Amino acid sequence: MVRAAVIGCGWIGGGAQSGTTQPYAHASVFKNIREIDLVAGCDTSAENLRRFGKNWGVNRLYSNVEEFLAHEQVELLSICTSDSSHENILRQVVEAGATRAIICEKPLATSAAEAHKAVELCASRGVSLYVNYQRRWEPSCLAIRQRVMTGQYGEVRAVHGYYVRGLVHNGVTWINLLRMLAGEVISVAALPGEIREMPDDPTLSAWLELENGASVVMRGMPRAAYSLFEMDILCSAGRVVLADSGRDIRCYRALDDADYAGFRHLGTDENRIEPSGPAHGLRSLVQEAVQNLVSSKVVISSGEEAVRDLEIAELIRRSAESQGRTIQLPL
Repeated sequence: MVRAAVIGCGWIGGGAQSGTTQPYAHASVFKNIREIDLVAGCDTSAENLRRFGKNWGVNRLYSNVEEFLAHEQVELLSICTSDSSHENILRQVVEAGATRAIICEKPLATSAAEAHKAVELCASRGVSLYVNYQRRWEPSCLAIRQRVMTGQYGEVRAVHGYYVRGLVHNGVTWINLLRMLAGEVISVAALPGEIREMPDDPTLSAWLELENGASVVMRGMPRAAYSLFEMDILCSAGRVVLADSGRDIRCYRALDDADYAGFRHLGTDENRIEPSGPAHGLRSLVQEAVQNLVSSKVVISSGEEAVRDLEIAELIRRSAESQGRTIQLPL
C-alpha cells in the first residue's frame, strides 16, 4: 500500500460534503484507489481538520506542518494550501525527507524563480513532483492534443479563450493547456485593462504568439455570477472548442458546402470527443504517481512545465507595466 497524506484539508484537499465522491478533492481520489492508504491530514483550521477526519475516516490530524513532519513519513503527499504557501511547504517536506512524491496544487509557486527552486530541490532529493494541471491527464484533452498535434485539423492558425480569478492563480492553467494543445509561446503582449479580484494577482488579458506564428488571445474576465474557462482552437482544416470548463467539447472539420459550390465550411466532426471531466484528470494523475512509486521512477516534468507557465505569466505582467510592449520569451 502507498501511504498518503494531505496538507491543506479545505475544499480542494478534503472536499466539503460527507459520503460523496468528489472528483476535485484529493482525499476523495486517494480513498477511491485501492493501492492507497490515506493516513493523515494537516490544516491550520480546526474545522477543516474535523470535517476531513470525519469524512474520510482519518484519525491522525495535525494543526501545522512542523507537527505533521515530526510524526509522519509517507510515500505520496498532496499540498492543497493557499498559493503563496506552496513552495515553502514543499521545501519543508522535501528537506525533512517526509515523502517520495508530491502532488502540488497549481500554481507551483507565486514566481518562476521560486518554482524553479522547488523543481531543483525535488530533483536533487529524488522526489517526484506533479503539479495538478488536471486537464493534462484528462482523456478528452489528450484526445484533442493527439488530433491537433498530428495535423488532423490542419495547422493551428488562432486560439481564443477566457479565464477568471488571477493570472497566476488560474491564468497559468489556461497557459498550460494552450501549450499542451496548440504549441509553445514565443512572445506576449498584455492587452488593456485589468481585473482585481485576487490580492496581488490581477486578472490580465494578453495577446500571445506561438512558434508557428499563430495568434492567441487570452481574455481575463470577472467571475461575476459564474466561473469561466474556455478555449477555441481554430485550425486550417478544422476547429476544436472547449466550453463550460471542458464539459462541452465541439469538434469541426472542413467539409464541402452543399449550398455554395466550390466553397468549404466547418461542419460537425462525427468522430466526437466525449468530455471526461475532472474526475478522470486527478484520478489519472494519482494513478500515474502510484505506478511510478511502485517502479521507483522519479518524475519532475510537470514541475518544469509549471515553471514555464509562470515565466509566461510574469512576462505578461511585465508587458502590462510597460503599456502592452511585446516581449519575446527567453527560450
